[in-house]
Amino acid sequence: MCRADEHSQRGLRLDSNFVSTIQTLMKFKIFCAGVLLAAVLPSAAQETANKWWSKFGDSVLDSLVTEGLEANYDVAAAVHRVEMARAAVGQARAAYYPTIGVSAGWSRTGISGVASRGEQSNASWTSAFAGQATMSWEPDIFGRITSQVKARKAGVRVSRAEFEGVQLSVASEIASAYASLRMSQRLYQVALEHTESQEHVLDMVLSRYEAGLASKLEVAQAKTVYYSTKAQIPLLLSDIDSYKNALGVLLGCGPEGLPSGVGTPGPMLPYRQVVPSTVPMNLLRNRPDVAQAEAQVESDAAALGVAKKEYLPSLTIEGSVGTGAHRAGDLFTKRSFTYSIAPTLSWTVFEGLGRKFATESARQQMEADIALYKRSLLTAAEEADNSLSSYRRSVEYIQTLDEVIEQCREAMRLSVDLYKEGLTPFSNVVDAQMNYLTYQSTAVQARGRAASDIISLHKALGGNLSE
Repeated sequence: MCRADEHSQRGLRLDSNFVSTIQTLMKFKIFCAGVLLAAVLPSAAQETANKWWSKFGDSVLDSLVTEGLEANYDVAAAVHRVEMARAAVGQARAAYYPTIGVSAGWSRTGISGVASRGEQSNASWTSAFAGQATMSWEPDIFGRITSQVKARKAGVRVSRAEFEGVQLSVASEIASAYASLRMSQRLYQVALEHTESQEHVLDMVLSRYEAGLASKLEVAQAKTVYYSTKAQIPLLLSDIDSYKNALGVLLGCGPEGLPSGVGTPGPMLPYRQVVPSTVPMNLLRNRPDVAQAEAQVESDAAALGVAKKEYLPSLTIEGSVGTGAHRAGDLFTKRSFTYSIAPTLSWTVFEGLGRKFATESARQQMEADIALYKRSLLTAAEEADNSLSSYRRSVEYIQTLDEVIEQCREAMRLSVDLYKEGLTPFSNVVDAQMNYLTYQSTAVQARGRAASDIISLHKALGGNLSE
């Protein structure tokens, strides 16, 4: 039984090591792809270099976002889609060059003498060596290949904008999850502080009850307050675990691979930043989703150009050169060489109006994506307006809550002092305790919401709050 347990534990360790190895390889692969992409895509590198999250001044957040942009699987997939688009450009450019092939062979043929020369004739055999080089080339006289290359280049711009959008989305998701984690950790600390304070009040009421100065009702009320606060702690710990798991997914490592500073309670993200008074409309076009929609329209225009080129004729030049002989030694004599050249101009005159409908389909696709581009601009303006308005209202709300909390703290102190002197009922202490906890927790949540609002505003403006 012990040996079986030992084998089981060894298997678990092997599985754990295997998973760790795979994760390490994936991180290295994604990092290499990111380095390559930064070298070939200057705008993507500039977007990453912006580092809007560093304005919060939190070193743990900086390390989380940096690692996330290197190890996140969505970013890795976006990197490969950009490389696919770049490869498609190379594939289209290959049509500029001729296609060349070579072949060589030997054949031996037996000929029936009876069938060819009569019943008394013997069969004969013949053998031959042959070699040939062929070439086919379509000169881009009418610009069809150029149009295809242009369309594929537009596809690269679409993929690059998508990549930048994934980067911005992943960075904002990491920052939002981290802000929520710090908020939950602070709520947990607030609950512990109030639990400790309420326990002191409970001990005081129990002492007064034993001395005959308090009723059993007051004891029950004090216990209700204490245990109701204590009951919130497991839920807050569950929230903390959930946000750690979310960060683990975003970083592609699981919660056990997060930096050590994440699990230790730390200060909440500062929510005060300089924000524009109005939405700078010139920044909306810098949003990756808007840039992607604009690039898609350019891609559609290029595709429409390719469809129109199908109306034009095409010129193809095909040629071959070779040699053939019955003996290998005669292959390279002047009499053994063969060649052919065949320039062909072809033009489809009628094909059932297929080109007309293909062109119309490409035009309608472009019109549809123009409408989507306009909608993306409106959506970007709406999100930016909402984020800016929500942030300002959150700041005002926090300022008001700070005054409320100060009054709750004073009411708590006064109610306990008056209760000790027998000048106020214990119900006033209960109300003061609950109000103090409620508004202090609300203030923590308001600060967390303000931090989330400023993150949303960064995302809504493409990661840049300055014009």
